[in-house]
Amino acid sequence: RAAGRPSAAFAMQEGAGRVQVFARIRPESDAESGLAAAVEPSGAGAGVRVRNDADAVERVLGGQAADGALNCAEAKEFNFDGVFPTSSSQRDVFLKVGLPVLKEFLKGFNGTILAYGQTGSGKTHSLLHQGPKSEEAGLLPRVIASLFLQIAQDGANVYSVEAAAAQVYNEQVDDLLHPEHQTGGGHGLALQNCGAVPGLTWIACRRPETMIETFVRARANVVYAETKMNKASSRSHAVFQIRFTKRERATAETGGQARRVECVSARLCVVDLAGSERVKKSGVEGMQFKEATNINKSLLAFGNVVSALAAKKAHVPIRDSKLTRLLEGSMGGNCKTALLVCVSPAMEHVGETVNTLDFASRAMRVEVDAKINTAVVEISAKALLSDLSNDADAYGGVPLGAELADLRRKSSEAALQAKTEAQRREKAVAEAQAQARKLQELAEASERKERKWQEETSRCRQEAATLAKQADARAAARTQEAERRIEEAEGRARASELSASELKARLGAAEEELAALKAELGGRLAAAEKQLATEQRKEEDTRSRMEAATLAKQTEARAARQNAALTAELALQAEELRAREAALDDARAALEALRTEAAEPEARLRGECAAQASAWAGERARLEAARAAALDEQRRGFEERLAEGRRELEQRLRELEEEASRERQELQSQIAAKDVEMEQETQRWMQRQEQAVRQSEALTAELALHAEALRASEAALDDARAALQALRAEATQQEAQVRDDFAAQASSWADERARLESEGAAALDELRAQLAAAGGGGAGARR
Repeated sequence: RAAGRPSAAFAMQEGAGRVQVFARIRPESDAESGLAAAVEPSGAGAGVRVRNDADAVERVLGGQAADGALNCAEAKEFNFDGVFPTSSSQRDVFLKVGLPVLKEFLKGFNGTILAYGQTGSGKTHSLLHQGPKSEEAGLLPRVIASLFLQIAQDGANVYSVEAAAAQVYNEQVDDLLHPEHQTGGGHGLALQNCGAVPGLTWIACRRPETMIETFVRARANVVYAETKMNKASSRSHAVFQIRFTKRERATAETGGQARRVECVSARLCVVDLAGSERVKKSGVEGMQFKEATNINKSLLAFGNVVSALAAKKAHVPIRDSKLTRLLEGSMGGNCKTALLVCVSPAMEHVGETVNTLDFASRAMRVEVDAKINTAVVEISAKALLSDLSNDADAYGGVPLGAELADLRRKSSEAALQAKTEAQRREKAVAEAQAQARKLQELAEASERKERKWQEETSRCRQEAATLAKQADARAAARTQEAERRIEEAEGRARASELSASELKARLGAAEEELAALKAELGGRLAAAEKQLATEQRKEEDTRSRMEAATLAKQTEARAARQNAALTAELALQAEELRAREAALDDARAALEALRTEAAEPEARLRGECAAQASAWAGERARLEAARAAALDEQRRGFEERLAEGRRELEQRLRELEEEASRERQELQSQIAAKDVEMEQETQRWMQRQEQAVRQSEALTAELALHAEALRASEAALDDARAALQALRAEATQQEAQVRDDFAAQASSWADERARLESEGAAALDELRAQLAAAGGGGAGARR
């Protein structure tokens, strides 16, 4: 159960948190030296930058300059809680990763420290290494030493410490401390909820040497193998566990009677995960190939669990692997968890490095809810009496003297100073946040005011434009009306001119027709005169004839009639001509009257148009002057308001310039963080794709093994078929031989039968002959 719960805020502060993630860059090996490192620290010691020069090489091969190719190579950035460069020591790793978890562990929180990374990246060295020099000791030995040192310094409490170790090998949980481990004892253990392992061997440890020797013995049972990438590659996931219970030491006042007391208990797990590997690079075969397949499968399941916890999904695939079930209580539960990812700086492993860092980025979003584990237990009187002896030397043999008191005092002072500093920083952060909110509010108010001024300016401009459009419309309407009236007057004048022209044309046509009639009449008179002269010559010629008188009379009569007809016709034509001349005079008079009538309205209309145009010009000038005056007035007012607003805004902007700059930087950092998160999401997708590729490769290799086994089975089946054919041939041969023997025997039996039948027939014939020879006596004899 959760202990105490002094206050809701305090409990929340203890329970809130996430997985702490750290990255360590392995130093270059001899084979990797001389080349540029693909991984390097960045930022203020909490970032990692990964370059992929393989793309730059492709660009150089494509003809691009080397400098340009390097500049185009995009580096990926990752940010964690801490980064250890190649020069970091084992002590640095312990102080940042192991010591904080150990402190929480001693308070009663469950703790877990995991090492994750590619095979050969330095996970086992960082966690479990024990060299001849103390500075080479890994994280687990340092945790053990610090644990017993803290226990030895705590004389007010009594501790009980135990150790256990297990491994997940080929999806099977094995007890590494079982006495009969080498002969199969403790293999294939079952798992319960939250990673509990019933039947696991726990060994009580009262001194650090005992626990270190216990874990050394457990490490001897861990499965290791040599591959092309690592001379001592872990072929299983090793989990080293430490659990303790702590209760208050009995004093003389409490007495030595048996009683129920409250104790604190917790469990610390140090997990050395087997490294992910590509079969093509590691070159494993046979049993090692099966181990690599199971390792990659369990790591894929572990990555899926971390992704589900980071995304806060409703379903978390805990049961997909024995590893995830064993670590169920270590990720996203009642546990303080620290993850150390180890990466290689080599360019050839940059793909696996990016996948590892993507996994670490996802793990940073996994939330934990750790609580102090307490319980009430029954303590015997003997145990309470042993507390009165104040046997502090039982755990490490450190005396409780003046140095210890001084150390406790300094620790208390340091803790108080750290708490004060933390409070001061929290207060400063709160003040900075309040100031940022205030600046944001001022900036928003300034933006609102600026938008209001812009709206007022737009409104004034729209009003001025509307007035100008209205004035232009009125002037244009009046101008169009004047032009319309002028066009009407001009149309009437043109119609009058057309009427006069038509009358002139008609008069000209009548004059031309009269001239034509005169010409025709003259022609007829000439023709008559010529005919008369001819008739006269004929009369002179035929005077001598008898009919001269008659012809002359007839000619004269005909001439008289023609003359009278012509005279009448000329009179008619003259009368018509006089009528036409009178009509033409009337038309001329009417045209003159029309001209006179048209000239008067035209002059009047022209005068009216000129007066109206003058009035319109005056009105337009007045409107333009009024519009110009209104625009000038509005412009002056707007310029005054704008100048006032500008002065106020400039003054306010000068006051807020520095705060706004800081706010912009903060927003830019947030945008950069979002970009990083998006990049991380892309990288996570690439990691999932890479994991799918690895799983596909593992499945392909497994299918290859199955195919090889199938081919072996087919070969064995072919051998069996060949043996069966041989057996069938041998049986057929034996059957044929038996049949031949039987046929020969049957033939001999037939020959023997024929011989016996012939011999019987001969004997019967002989008997019959003997009977025939006997004759009649034979009949009596027969009777």
